[in-house]
Amino acid sequence: MRWTLAGLALPLLLAHCADASDSGAVPAAGAGGTPVAQSGSAGALAGAGELGGAPTGGGGAAGSSTQDAGRGGDSTAGAAEGGAGAAGGARAGAGAGAGGELLGAAGNGECDVQLASFTNPSAAHVSVCSLISYPMNPPVYGDHYPVWAAYKSYPFAVPLGFLVHDLEHGAIVLLYNCPEGCADEVTAAQTWIDALPADPRCTDDVKHQVVISPDPSLPTRWAAISWGHSLSAACFLPSAFRSFYDANLAHGGEDTCANGEDIAADACP
Repeated sequence: MRWTLAGLALPLLLAHCADASDSGAVPAAGAGGTPVAQSGSAGALAGAGELGGAPTGGGGAAGSSTQDAGRGGDSTAGAAEGGAGAAGGARAGAGAGAGGELLGAAGNGECDVQLASFTNPSAAHVSVCSLISYPMNPPVYGDHYPVWAAYKSYPFAVPLGFLVHDLEHGAIVLLYNCPEGCADEVTAAQTWIDALPADPRCTDDVKHQVVISPDPSLPTRWAAISWGHSLSAACFLPSAFRSFYDANLAHGGEDTCANGEDIAADACP
């Protein structure tokens, strides 16, 4: 009898789930692209699948399991608490913009970590220091300068046109926006970078294909970006950033790790 009742209830449950998932779509944002933010479990699953985190569900307590995203990282970036996955999908969808499609977003309640993935990357070289409008913030692809930034930590905001070129080469870029200052978090981020294993892809003068720079236009306190993917967070959480690094390093349109140019503070006055 239990089996018979379960068999009768299953079609009703599936129909209910189909209706619920259909109601969570966020309309396309920006011109020329088809950004789609998936909310709830659909959006979280898509984002986690792309970036190596654990599938999550929105609207209630999420699963607590995590999985390693790559080379030994301690992954917590795919876990969500409450409706963080849904909220992240909505926020990212609003900034997807032209030329791309948001695959989904997954969240982590600690530091409000949000992951987003985009497809259909566009890229063209434009004149150094020319103004560029990116279809998402932080940018994960788009037009960029023909020069890329050296892999180092900058105490000033490096123009994004240089950094997006780094992403195209497979680099990971860390950005932060702390108007009141966050020297302790920046020091923690630098310690984290210094502890990364040497990248065998790189030339002798490059140990890690990582750039860190402040960015006053960043809508969150911290972010990590790669070609097609982003992590946004309210604080620097080493385990989440390591998972993102492991999952997305060397996935640019051009896999090369020669050093770039040491960008000066007045490079684009």
